[in-house]
Amino acid sequence: MNRSPASAVSAPDDVRLAYLAEQAGCGYWELDAQLQLRHFCGRDAPALKLSPADWAPHRALLLRQQAFRDLDLCRGGANGGACWVRLCGEPVFDEHGAFAGYRGIALDITAQRQRDEDMRGFRAAIDATADGIHVVDCETMRFIDVNETGCRVLGYSREEFLALQIPDMAPNVDMDALRRQYQALDTDASTEQWAEIWLKHRDGQRIPIEIRRRGAVIAGRRIAVNVVRDITRNKHTEAIIRRHAQQQSLIAAFGQSALANVGVEVLMERAAAAVSEGLEVDFCRLHLLDPGGQQLLLTAGTGWAPGWVGSIDRELAPPSHNRHVLDAVAPVVVEDFGGDLRFVPCALVRAHGIHSGVDVPITGVGGTYGILGAYTRGQRRLTPDVASYLQSLANTLATAMDRRRTEERLTLLAQFDALTGLPNRTLFLDRFEQTLTVGQRSAWCLGVLFVDLDHFKAVNDTLGHAAGDRLLVQVAHRLKACVRAGDTVGRLSGDEFAIVLAPLGRREDAALVAQKVVEALAQPFVLESEVARISASVGIALFPGDGSDAAALLYKADAAMYQAKEAGRNLFRIFGEAR
Repeated sequence: MNRSPASAVSAPDDVRLAYLAEQAGCGYWELDAQLQLRHFCGRDAPALKLSPADWAPHRALLLRQQAFRDLDLCRGGANGGACWVRLCGEPVFDEHGAFAGYRGIALDITAQRQRDEDMRGFRAAIDATADGIHVVDCETMRFIDVNETGCRVLGYSREEFLALQIPDMAPNVDMDALRRQYQALDTDASTEQWAEIWLKHRDGQRIPIEIRRRGAVIAGRRIAVNVVRDITRNKHTEAIIRRHAQQQSLIAAFGQSALANVGVEVLMERAAAAVSEGLEVDFCRLHLLDPGGQQLLLTAGTGWAPGWVGSIDRELAPPSHNRHVLDAVAPVVVEDFGGDLRFVPCALVRAHGIHSGVDVPITGVGGTYGILGAYTRGQRRLTPDVASYLQSLANTLATAMDRRRTEERLTLLAQFDALTGLPNRTLFLDRFEQTLTVGQRSAWCLGVLFVDLDHFKAVNDTLGHAAGDRLLVQVAHRLKACVRAGDTVGRLSGDEFAIVLAPLGRREDAALVAQKVVEALAQPFVLESEVARISASVGIALFPGDGSDAAALLYKADAAMYQAKEAGRNLFRIFGEAR
């Protein structure tokens, strides 16, 4: 607006008007018909900072002779700062109805604008906080304000949130108890309340929330300020830590079982239980590979339909699931068996509608023993931690199986002859004693043959010890071929063997077997490119006539064998019988 000289008014009226404007904190103004300022009463007339673009729409309104209200404009302040005025005006017409100009008031709203700007800044800061803020009226228990984070945590707009009631987001809350808690709040910080609760998201999901509640009084109104924080991530982290601790405890317990030398079947069951409990999966399998590597036996597992545990799986050729796992050097993780093109899922997986799973080969020093796997019906992201846990159990299991195999081999070496595989002297005598116990109880007739090879030293001297060893292996086979399956053949020392015949139908049967042995060992032995010939001297002792314990009977059979040697070798003698 361009200023023109003010019209004359009487001094008293001007003074009174100026006084009223000063007391009201505003100014009175008038424009003439050409929209020029003809009168201003009050504080300094505003020098408005209006660009042509800002002035054009307001000038168009004035030209239409329309009243206006709350036109906020910036003007230059006394110190060069920005000051704001709010103009209200209405058109004035003379007694003939002709447009005579405008009149109105100008209100200084600089302080109000500053307060509004400060409030917007404060609101922006509150909305930017990481925590949600819910303001609740302690009397009505209704929400009266909420910040942006508080809305976002639960998925509502601000308008939607403020229309809610507390039970809408906390369906299980006891409103009477909650109202008492709100009534107990005071402006004193010592009355702050803290709790962990579950609130319902807009989509129906339950969210863990940490809430801190304080009381305040605003304009005589008691309110509760709830600072809420989504602790989903914290809960997830705590769950991971608890699960990890549980898994470590299960691994330790399983390791103790493995060291305790429990039976293999019990150990397998405990491994399956540790997988099921530690990973909370629907299925677990423990397949053991047979010694020939031709099939897998489902030794233990959880979740499978009746009849599957104990079944045999022969799907071991590529591109089978089992072969892929057995040949793997790392855990095999499958997010979706239906879409995995690396292999054909095994029958167990196909039959149970399994979606996701992880398998690890059970591999030890002695080779690959089988497969340990965990599976779920629904889709589940199997993290590296899952595979690591499964691998730890498989490693412990493999170590136990390695040790068990070593113990079995040591037992075998302690009781059996390493060269021929026959029972050694200790095991032979133990079995002989057990047979005698049964024989005494059952009134059996038993026989023991002491077999000594003739001219065996000559084979070692002429053909070498390796040839001698090959000959001894063949001797063992021929001796076993001369007796029944229930009879015992053992190697007592270098070229000395013994046979327990039990029971004997008649005493003469022992002589028949001895003759059969003499004839079998008299046949040539083919030792690669060489042929060796030996013979055997055999002594016989009979139970119960020649004694009642193994040592005595074996001693007398040995004495009879020496009689056979003195008689020319390649024949047998019965203890106590002269020829």
